[in-house]
Amino acid sequence: MTSSYSQPNDELTGSPIYGQNLSAHVVSAVPIPPKVPNVRNIGLTENVELTEKQLDVLMAQGFSEGLARSLNPNCETFPIRFWIIDNSGSMNKPDGHRIVETMKHNNVKIVDCTRWEEIKECVNFHAQLSSLICAPTVFRLLNDPGARVGPQEFSIAERGPTMVENDHKIARSIMAKTRPSGFTPLKDHIYTIRDQIINSADNLKTRGQKAVVVIATDGMPTDEMGMSSEFAKNEFVQVM
Repeated sequence: MTSSYSQPNDELTGSPIYGQNLSAHVVSAVPIPPKVPNVRNIGLTENVELTEKQLDVLMAQGFSEGLARSLNPNCETFPIRFWIIDNSGSMNKPDGHRIVETMKHNNVKIVDCTRWEEIKECVNFHAQLSSLICAPTVFRLLNDPGARVGPQEFSIAERGPTMVENDHKIARSIMAKTRPSGFTPLKDHIYTIRDQIINSADNLKTRGQKAVVVIATDGMPTDEMGMSSEFAKNEFVQVM
């Protein structure tokens, strides 16, 4: 009985496998590009007079005409405002206070609430004010609120007057959906804002302008582990 044997071939090339010098495919690692720094070019804010409609809205909120008109030179001197908003877990404590209107004309009262409700009302007011007078303002939450809520940083009037209304809606939506949790990593946010201001420092000095940084918080800074130690406090002081 005779038998035949066929040498197996490479399916792709048809060349014999046995005795073939196979070369291994070397996969080279693709380098990860460096993280692009968050650069913000702070532009020149021109002194534009408030319209009658803007004045009416401000005066209806309790501004005197003189105080309302003073917002123009204020915006020219301070072309950008940065807010760091504390949304850490301690903001759930119910020892805050809110000002609410009563049924009586020009009468208000103080009601108890959480710290977060108090700071949320404050931020919403300044977001509305920035939107009304088109004053560029950047808001940064201490902790990421989550993808379903929105971005951790949002701003008003940076994209120009035509987008201000949309900016305001986004800001109010994020503040309404955010639930306080996490720690108080103030140092990292100060570093980020400082770098952005330094990037435009020469232009600001030339124009005689400044940047405003508002830290809206209820407590001491913490480290990455959430501990409020002397080291974390000293780091924060040095950053300031």
